[in-house]
Amino acid sequence: MLKKITQKYIRHFFHYLKLILKKLPILMEHPFYYFKEVLNISKSLISSILLQFPHFKLNCIDRKINGVNFKFYFNFAPRYRSMFFGLNSVPVTRVVLKYVKKGTCFIDVGANVGYISAIGASLVRKKGQVHSFEPVPTYFDKLRELALLNNDYNINTKQYALGEEIGTSNININKRLIGAISLVSGLSDPSLIKETIEFEFKRLGDYLLEK
Repeated sequence: MLKKITQKYIRHFFHYLKLILKKLPILMEHPFYYFKEVLNISKSLISSILLQFPHFKLNCIDRKINGVNFKFYFNFAPRYRSMFFGLNSVPVTRVVLKYVKKGTCFIDVGANVGYISAIGASLVRKKGQVHSFEPVPTYFDKLRELALLNNDYNINTKQYALGEEIGTSNININKRLIGAISLVSGLSDPSLIKETIEFEFKRLGDYLLEK
């Protein structure tokens, strides 16, 4: 049993090592940020293994993203694994790291489970603001949890989408990939649609005027 578990995690290790090497040129653009990420990942993994040993399972692990608390629900979606290792949405993270500064305002439209919002919060810090919008209820629950875990940060979450007009629409939720959703009828493979939900649209300008 122990041999099988060891082999499994060795395979995971080399899989993510290959991903890191592939994206190394981008990661090295912000070495200090990713160095702290490596330290946080290592600390979180070691503490989780020690606390759960010998029944360690990758179900949910807490760790900090550049100082911001975040829960990684591996049993909710496979994409949480790449998030945990800092390898999810690397091109987006690259842009956020380049342009978002301390004390500024960060707006995350279609925030999903809050991974990019957490990175944004870590950059604007406690004097800045984060405004995150996500219409899908199961994703929004995770996004709202991010705000609750970091109540000393100014993270504002809203459960609706943003658009040009006010109204409602239907959206198809993918069975496998969080964030792989579509407003376009017939675009999604019917076999991969988990459910179709109705959600609300609002305008960003109206929201900002309220603020």
